[in-house]
Amino acid sequence: MKARHLFALATMVLTVGACNDDDDITGPGGAREFTATLIGANEVPVVSQAGSRTATFTLNEAETSMNWSVTVSGMTSNITNAHIHLGRAGGVVVGLTGFPTATSGTWSGTLTSTANADLSQGFTWESLIALMRTGDVYVNVHTS
Repeated sequence: MKARHLFALATMVLTVGACNDDDDITGPGGAREFTATLIGANEVPVVSQAGSRTATFTLNEAETSMNWSVTVSGMTSNITNAHIHLGRAGGVVVGLTGFPTATSGTWSGTLTSTANADLSQGFTWESLIALMRTGDVYVNVHTS
């Protein structure tokens, strides 16, 4: 069965009110934090989905690693995959791994500047960070 894109939200898109792309927001050690509420209405095509979804990305001060966490609840089928995508409906920039095969849960991981094997389409670590800051990427969680 083909994976279905259930919901997406530009993680750092300025035009979406639930996003935060303020470079001045810092956490411990000067880390930059980007947060988003994932909304089916922002999917192309639009998807109606119950439950809640959030994504948080925290870039360390040296900009060499980024911790991420995605939480979902109330999905109608199991999660199969998740990615950071380019633009409103662009291709995969980097995959997010370690998610549960469940309809609810939290998964997290770390992306690093030295482990770029998951970056696709010729993107570099620096270009991923730049895209996040300009609001030109979004998070998409897939289900069966």
